[in-house]
Amino acid sequence: MKSELYSWLKAEPIREGETTGTASCCHFPEYNTEYFQQLTAEQLVTKIVKGYPKREWQKTRDRNEALDCRIYARAAAIALGIDRRTDAKE
Repeated sequence: MKSELYSWLKAEPIREGETTGTASCCHFPEYNTEYFQQLTAEQLVTKIVKGYPKREWQKTRDRNEALDCRIYARAAAIALGIDRRTDAKE
């Protein structure tokens, strides 16, 4: 889920009247700099363990609560099926 979030953070949104961009991006209200530093406080690194590559997330700073909360919320949305809902009325 962290990889998914990080790809969404890099995505360019589809702007009105344009056909390029992605619907999978993040929208934020006005947060302070600390929030975004926490949200991006980890990086994916690859290590070689017993001759095989092993990927793991490593902290780049001490505080990463915003990232953890965002990932827990995404996991809850998946578990409840919220991510599969559409705007179409059933």
